[in-house]
Amino acid sequence: MEMMPEIIQHYMRYRDHLEYDHRVFKIYEGQIKKEVENSLRDETLSKSALKRAMQRIPSLNILKKATDKLSALYAEPAIRFVETEGDRDIMHNISQEMDVNSLMLRTNQMLNAQNRVAIEFYVKNGMHKGRVLAAHQFLPFSDDPSDPNNMTVFIKLLGEEKPLPTTATDTDGRDLSQDNKIDKVDVLALYSDDEFIIIDTSGSPRFDIMEKMGVTSTINPFGTIPFVYISKSDFQLVPFVNQAGLDMSVLIPKLLTDLNYAAQFLSHSLIWYKNTDLQGAEAHPDAMINLGSAE
Repeated sequence: MEMMPEIIQHYMRYRDHLEYDHRVFKIYEGQIKKEVENSLRDETLSKSALKRAMQRIPSLNILKKATDKLSALYAEPAIRFVETEGDRDIMHNISQEMDVNSLMLRTNQMLNAQNRVAIEFYVKNGMHKGRVLAAHQFLPFSDDPSDPNNMTVFIKLLGEEKPLPTTATDTDGRDLSQDNKIDKVDVLALYSDDEFIIIDTSGSPRFDIMEKMGVTSTINPFGTIPFVYISKSDFQLVPFVNQAGLDMSVLIPKLLTDLNYAAQFLSHSLIWYKNTDLQGAEAHPDAMINLGSAE
């Protein structure tokens, strides 16, 4: 692909965006406590107070509850219509193989949670299959000058790999491969209507990874991008992240944690004394603290 430098630049520009999408995904999957802990840690000065408060974080996933409430399109099986009996049989077989209703329910959930989602179609053991890609697993790209919201390249994230070895030298023959050495690079699979290729963020084509996948050609055999991309935005190719969803998912459990922490001290008061001789008293509920003598 001639536009590989632009695609890499596009990916690097959206790395923080993808990381935020990953945080939203982890909250939806139930990993909320770490987000609340980090928020409390930014606000709480006392380590002992933070330790006590962290034991009282409620297991409440606002994002998942709100998302599942909104994702009711496929709560009941869909009714599909076709023009011919032959098409009906084909559609029935494919929908059974792919479990389309469950696939679209998960798609609807991820769309409501992350504002964008993709469906990947593939064949396994001779059967049609489909999987949902969450927003942090892919990125759309467009070089369409007349319609920038028209996806022309689908970027699927394949994780990290070691960079390819280089043999670059300067004019004196010094090995430059040791300069600014990078341990890991991100690997991207690029799909257009005509081509398929895997590259890394250093700009190198990764034919080694393609070979392991059994791909020997950069021609897209489907003749079209084998993904369906769905976005909540009508105005930009990559919609904004679900800021409100993440903020409320953290804020409400944090407010309840504050209430739980306050209730602890209301139920177990702190007692202080002075002009007495009790050694080793600790500052916690039900404890006694020596404030010293008046002198």
